[in-house]
Amino acid sequence: MIRENLPLGSVTSVNLTKVEGGVQVNVVPSEFQAWFDVRVVPTENLQAFEERIQEWCKQAGPDVTYEFILKNMNTNLTPSTKDDPWWNALSSVLEEENCKYSPEIFIGGTDSDYLREIGYKAIGFSPMINTPVLLHDHNEFLNEKVFLRGVEIYTKLIERLANVPKH
Repeated sequence: MIRENLPLGSVTSVNLTKVEGGVQVNVVPSEFQAWFDVRVVPTENLQAFEERIQEWCKQAGPDVTYEFILKNMNTNLTPSTKDDPWWNALSSVLEEENCKYSPEIFIGGTDSDYLREIGYKAIGFSPMINTPVLLHDHNEFLNEKVFLRGVEIYTKLIERLANVPKH
């Protein structure tokens, strides 16, 4: 069943991004390579997912192999419940500022990955409302009013986070 409008962090995606092989158009290549950008949600069983890849390669033939350019097996998640002091600090500021928000998992690479890997909690946040998502695009922009509203939110948020009691 295909579901539309799911947040990116709720589904594992496999996208063919690069194909290479051959030396000219009228010669069958002796070797062919394909690169895939695989974004695996942290709730997925990573070992089972890799076993699925192994099975696909096995079914494709004895000379079909795979390797990872980057392989992250970390599945640590930061809680997004009110009993977590960090989440509570963030969500309470957003609620006080009448911000609509939706907790989502961002499965693209961020610095948060490295923090979670060594056991720290990490929450990404960006107050860019009414702004098209133009990640890695050549014409990213932010409206001045959106930027200034974000500064207001961050000012309150930083103070709240700085005062989370040690636990």
